[in-house]
Parts: sequence; structure tokens; C-alpha cells
Amino acid sequence: MTEQASRITATCGTCAAECDGWLVQLIRDRRLHWERESSCASCGTTVCDGDRGAAPADVRAALLADHGEYRLTAEGTGPRSGAVPKAFRDAFEVSLAEAGSAANAARGAGWCGTRVEVVLVQRLLDGAGVAASVIEVREPQRRTR
Repeated sequence: MTEQASRITATCGTCAAECDGWLVQLIRDRRLHWERESSCASCGTTVCDGDRGAAPADVRAALLADHGEYRLTAEGTGPRSGAVPKAFRDAFEVSLAEAGSAANAARGAGWCGTRVEVVLVQRLLDGAGVAASVIEVREPQRRTR
């Protein structure tokens, strides 16, 4: 399983104490998933949520800050060109227009995202017979604790 996690500090919704937790993005069953968990040592409240698909902006921003940004470039021209937008639709459950925009970026200068996101799209493209490469383009902005 491919995953990335970022440690967080949050405010408890029950007692307002400081809580520790994790933000996670992972690939499960060839699908993108995200999870958020925090636990309060003061009152014992635990909060867990998550879903399949693209991560909320705060989860994604923390992962990018802690782990850096990656760029995927895809060949995706010729008879298999439809596989590129399909990979983005399958990975992120986005509209045709959004998938087309991401595919155009991937075929051009590259599409940027978290390591988990680009690895998933690369795997989906590989399964469709489309060559794609992934490189790190921005190093982490903060250290993972």
C-alpha cells in the first residue's frame, strides 16, 4: 500500500484542549483515499473521518508541505490518448472537463500533486499501456515530526 501521513495538532471540539492526530492519504484497491484522526488526551474524545477520492484542501496542503510536490508526465498521444483522462477520472472521481484538463497538463509540462496522487495515476496509466514518469519537483517545506 502506498501512503503518506502528516502529524497534526488540533483543538478538541469537546473541551478545547490541544489534540494530536494524523492526516493520511493512501491508495487502497487502486483508489485514492484520505483519513483524518485526532485524539484528545484531556477528555478522551476521538475524531476520525475520511473518504474515497480527492483529499480536502487542508489534508492535501499538509501532505505537500511535509512531503513535497511531485510531477507526473504522460506520453498519452496516439491510440491510447483516451487512457490519460480516464486515469484521472478513475483516480479522483472528477468530471470529464476536470479529467481532460489534468490530462492536458500531464501531456504537457506535467501534472503536479502529492506523491500518493501521482503514483496512483502512474499505476493506472501503466495498466492502460501508457508510459508516464514521476519526479519530485518541490522539496518538503516543513519537517515531519
